[in-house]
Amino acid sequence: GALGGEGSSAVLPILLAAGGGGGDLRCELVVEIDNTGRVAALNINQQYSRLAVMLTEWENHETLLGHRNSVILKRVLFEAFDAYVILFYLAVYERDIYSLRLELAGAFNVDTLRRVFTECIMPYVLRYFTKGKESAGTSKKDDDLKDDKKRGHLTSEAELEEYDTFDDYIEMLIQFGYVTLFASAYPLAALLAMGANFIEMRSDMWKLGHLCRRQIPVRANSLGMWKVCLKVIAWLAAGSNLYLFAFTSSQMRQWFPDYYVTDKLGNTMPKASALHEILLIVLILEHCAVITVMLVRNTIACTPETVRLGIMKNQWYHEDLASKARFRSVKRSSAEVASLSHIVQKSQQGRPSQLRQVSWPGSIGKQFD
Repeated sequence: GALGGEGSSAVLPILLAAGGGGGDLRCELVVEIDNTGRVAALNINQQYSRLAVMLTEWENHETLLGHRNSVILKRVLFEAFDAYVILFYLAVYERDIYSLRLELAGAFNVDTLRRVFTECIMPYVLRYFTKGKESAGTSKKDDDLKDDKKRGHLTSEAELEEYDTFDDYIEMLIQFGYVTLFASAYPLAALLAMGANFIEMRSDMWKLGHLCRRQIPVRANSLGMWKVCLKVIAWLAAGSNLYLFAFTSSQMRQWFPDYYVTDKLGNTMPKASALHEILLIVLILEHCAVITVMLVRNTIACTPETVRLGIMKNQWYHEDLASKARFRSVKRSSAEVASLSHIVQKSQQGRPSQLRQVSWPGSIGKQFD
């Protein structure tokens, strides 16, 4: 659903090497992206999801976590290709910064409204009409509806659809890619993402409360494969933004105007003689960005010092309480054993008359005649 806007079209050039005849055969594949294409892409996405699950079943992972991460990786690769292919085409091949900005703006605005409609409004309307038809059919077959009236809210919630976390995670992942991979082309994307996330958060809360079955909580120490995908996108963002900075937009021309020329149509192109210098500057900037990120990651701890000290204090407090409880238990057991030994010694000395009734410490009690 991210392949361009409605009614738009894109030309994808394919270079085919003609064997034996010499020369290249350049073909153009015209892809019309319309409503039919969106429905077809949605259908292909559903079929690929089933294929990804089937392939992962054949892999026969040892743990459920490995199985889930493998499915996520396969589906993320397909979703990322579907969402970013037209954007990279405009940025790398067409080098049209204005069309790229329009595509990004449409991705934020249209996708936000589309998600609210497809995830909240349409399922609620369909469930409302489906429930009405089922009630009408039940009343025709059986006039006695006492059993239906006795049904509680738990039964109604059990009939709801099961919540799938993948759709919500992939939306945030694709949006993160829009913001980071093309930040230099559309800096306003971060601000639009904040508004889109606010709407998405409210719509997901309503969806979880009215349309989906209640989830079973599962403990997890991290995002798993989603965290790996976010890191990969963040590292790729450095290269994509530097490419946009040097070749697609006119940002680098403002710093190095001697390296660029303007053709008759007003398009800015790098000089053929200055390509080596431009690539060298891009490489230096890329290394500076990577070094800065590594310094920040190694200098600033993931867990703040105050939080780390608080965790250590909490652990020490619980360990101290446990050690004191163990000490009291051992002391109590030692006292009981000592009392038992003393009484047994007295009983063995031939003075049973003194042991009419003995109350043992703790839960042990016996009577001696």
